[in-house]
Amino acid sequence: MDANTSTCTDTRLAFDLAEAIPSTSLDSHQHLAPWKERLSPSRWLRRRSTAVTAFSVIRCREDWKDILVKTSSAARQQLADLAHPKGPGTCDHNAAERGINILTSLPFFALGWQAYRQGKSEESRLWGASIMGVGAGAVAFHASSGNTRHWGRKLDYWVISLSTAALTRAVYPKVSSHKTAASLLLTPMQPLAVTSLNAAAMELEFLKQARKNPELRPAHRLHMATTVLGAGPNAWQRYQTGKGAEGLE
Repeated sequence: MDANTSTCTDTRLAFDLAEAIPSTSLDSHQHLAPWKERLSPSRWLRRRSTAVTAFSVIRCREDWKDILVKTSSAARQQLADLAHPKGPGTCDHNAAERGINILTSLPFFALGWQAYRQGKSEESRLWGASIMGVGAGAVAFHASSGNTRHWGRKLDYWVISLSTAALTRAVYPKVSSHKTAASLLLTPMQPLAVTSLNAAAMELEFLKQARKNPELRPAHRLHMATTVLGAGPNAWQRYQTGKGAEGLE
């Protein structure tokens, strides 16, 4: 707490502050001299102390306003430091690459809509809707530029993480709500970790079903291969981060 703020908690400084008020104080205004002559010393002292107290209250409010502004600013900065991923990424170097990335994001809308219509449970339909959200996040990221690209990349990662949480709930309808809540809370800070854990849980369930039903094994192998290929770009980005690429961590 600085000297200005201490004025708020120690009213005994009011009279000392009166002596420290600069040339704009009450005593420096000549037009107030007639008032002093008409007032007794005790009444003048009360008037003066009242004015000083009001001055102290104003300074107190200004000090607390500054403290609140600085505190909120620091809190926002800490939250921004916790949010991942950071930086704009290393894709979309030109218009052609940007256009291709946007076009390849569009199938998510069709796949999500199909899953939503064919879903036999609320959890399945929620997962289908989340896949369409993945497409929207991808389009928003690849279409963004400038200062908004940092948040566009975060959105891209976050909607994927949330979609895998919805997938886990569709695969395991009886999963604890605490686990789902943990995925939601950790998504802004560790979206890649949340995505990896939920994808692993899904693959384990698929493997369990494939072992029981041999007819599912070819589909499981294909699904596993596509999962590994889908994780490849993220692994490449982390490798580039280790080499010092801008803003991929």
